[in-house]
Amino acid sequence: MSICSAGILYLCFTAIVSGDEMAVAQVNTYENAFDFYERSKELLEEEQDVAVFAVAGIKDRAGKIAEVIERQIKDNFDRLLRGSCITKVDEEYLDRMGNVFNRLVQEAVFENDTLKFPRRYVKKTESWEIYCFWAGENEKDESYLLSENIVELWCSYEKPLIFGKQLMTQSFLLSDLNGRKIIGVYPDRETGGWAALLEGGRKLTLHSELPYMRERFGLRDKESFSIGEVDNIINNSCYSFEERLYPEEIYKEWQKVFLYAAALEKEEWDIPVLRKVYERFLDFMRTNICEVIRVEGVLIDKETYYRALLLTIREMQKYLQGEDCPVISRDLWILLNSRYSYLPYIQEYIFRDEATEIFANNNSMPKRKALFESQKMNQLIRESEAEDTYQKGIKWEEAAEYFLACIQGVKITGRRVKTVAQEIDFSIANISVDQKLWEMGAYILAECKNWKDKVGIGVIRGLSHISELKGNKTTILFTANGITRNAEEEILRLTASGKYILNITKADLQNAEDEQWCYNLLVQKWEELKEKGGKHELRF
Repeated sequence: MSICSAGILYLCFTAIVSGDEMAVAQVNTYENAFDFYERSKELLEEEQDVAVFAVAGIKDRAGKIAEVIERQIKDNFDRLLRGSCITKVDEEYLDRMGNVFNRLVQEAVFENDTLKFPRRYVKKTESWEIYCFWAGENEKDESYLLSENIVELWCSYEKPLIFGKQLMTQSFLLSDLNGRKIIGVYPDRETGGWAALLEGGRKLTLHSELPYMRERFGLRDKESFSIGEVDNIINNSCYSFEERLYPEEIYKEWQKVFLYAAALEKEEWDIPVLRKVYERFLDFMRTNICEVIRVEGVLIDKETYYRALLLTIREMQKYLQGEDCPVISRDLWILLNSRYSYLPYIQEYIFRDEATEIFANNNSMPKRKALFESQKMNQLIRESEAEDTYQKGIKWEEAAEYFLACIQGVKITGRRVKTVAQEIDFSIANISVDQKLWEMGAYILAECKNWKDKVGIGVIRGLSHISELKGNKTTILFTANGITRNAEEEILRLTASGKYILNITKADLQNAEDEQWCYNLLVQKWEELKEKGGKHELRF
């Protein structure tokens, strides 16, 4: 049986030394869950004095992964002696992510089928270990010292620690803060110091070495329950299964990602199927992520718990279709902006047996879209230029919908969505295994404006207000004739607050050639906006 990589962190480091200084760059599987191999190869192409590959995690599991990789290095050495080609994966003992990492190590040690000197460095603490591999030039290669320095520098910056059975780093913990507003500051009863209350009920302890542990502002702070806390109680398995998965915050993170995946995997769940899948999820959590504390007594019977879980999934499906829900709210989308790195494991370990049945019934798994036809797109664009105002709007929306339907990894979940502020044309769920698309967030909105004139700043501010309410990170704005200078300035200003509005024009759609072109255009618009937004100076 393969070793599960959930809760394990894989890293690729490069370092350049100049005198007494060392510059280190890294790629890791928390930030690049879907393209770790590609990003690592890009990093390895840059100038470097040493490249180090590391696997970090709870004791024993990280060590077992390292043992498999070392054994394969020895097996590949024997293969070369026999004149055979090397192997880069071990499907018996490593899962998908483990084999991605293994491939990088084997390619580094056996570059162009010639053996370099494989080196290893290990750092062990009471709770976690990190195993480093690199390809030395000989047995006296001084890169051993560089490897040790890289690890120590990484440890001082990231402050790794084990939560349950999962390795957490400071940057991964803090990534959950991106996009959250500070509501206020209050005296913390537990520490005697001060704490900040963040959007989503999160608690940030001030003047602490580890200020953020995903704690919630709750009963201990205000002596009353919030809507979110009631929801957490209803959806906490400990009240029905006589066991507590600890740490609770990590369990809740994984459960929210599981529920998001479930809302997209199957449009109609029933309790028998949900029970089987959820029990597999709990077993996965016990084995790989959380410690288990036995508790006595059942407060909520399992059937009632599953009905509540089913209701939560349905509420999430409604939210993905554009309906408002005070419990789902912005917090889920902010969480998924960083915790989408859990999705590969949810798909690989939880939904594996239902894949054929579930994924065949809808578009929830990334699969090939209908072939793009430029003639059809141009026909829709010509029809959008009709005299009838209503038909112009309808056909322009159809052109936008056709463009989105040809991008693998996004799924239109709602049309003509009514919000408190105004109506929005499309709500879109991210169902991709594509890192670039996931940078745009889990939930995307799209608006269509088939106007003779350029769209002005008022529309941009209206879309910003909707994003504020819905919690989405990215909005796609389809404009027939582009946007004004002031609107463009407003879009750049909004990037500073984590809101991204991508403008796609009629000219863009007229040039569309195929599905890949549509995908490339969307990614190009995203990357251009990020680059411009980074250079934009706010004017007051």
